[in-house]
Amino acid sequence: MKRTARFYGKNEAATMRDLGLLPVPRSGAGWVHKEDGENEAILCQLKSTDAAEARIRRIDLNRLAYHAAISHKVPLFAVQFLNDCKIYFVVEKDKLADTAKAYAGKSETVPPPLPCAGATQEGEPSRDLPEACQGRKAFEEERNLIFERRAQERRARCRGLAAALRAQRRKEAKEWKKSRQL
Repeated sequence: MKRTARFYGKNEAATMRDLGLLPVPRSGAGWVHKEDGENEAILCQLKSTDAAEARIRRIDLNRLAYHAAISHKVPLFAVQFLNDCKIYFVVEKDKLADTAKAYAGKSETVPPPLPCAGATQEGEPSRDLPEACQGRKAFEEERNLIFERRAQERRARCRGLAAALRAQRRKEAKEWKKSRQL
């Protein structure tokens, strides 16, 4: 039986909590938070499957590494086989020690957690600042302008086509009347 998207969403959140990570809303589909789960030191991507094998694409690993580098965290790729309830980690060989320390909570390379949710260290932007929303708003405004321009162009083309069609129909009507008068 095929599982629903709701099942996978709940499973992802529960698995992230079981791994000691905070589940990311909408599986990281937003502008600020990326991937499936995170804590102060780790950024994790989870792939769950009912199959006996899992396919890991290089682009998924590259995206995880990129998002982890931006957020100054250690990347961790988790593969979960739902049939036997096992979870395996995929880690880059050079980052194995850092990942083990971060997962154990003894990371030296990752800064300690901030004292309160809104506070930031100097030079490090908060992930929940309105600046991120401003970028999104600017993007949305730009997209809306583009769509509005396209709509205006379409309407103008339709008006032009409609006017040409009306002129052609009038001409055909006049020709028909002339042919009927003869």
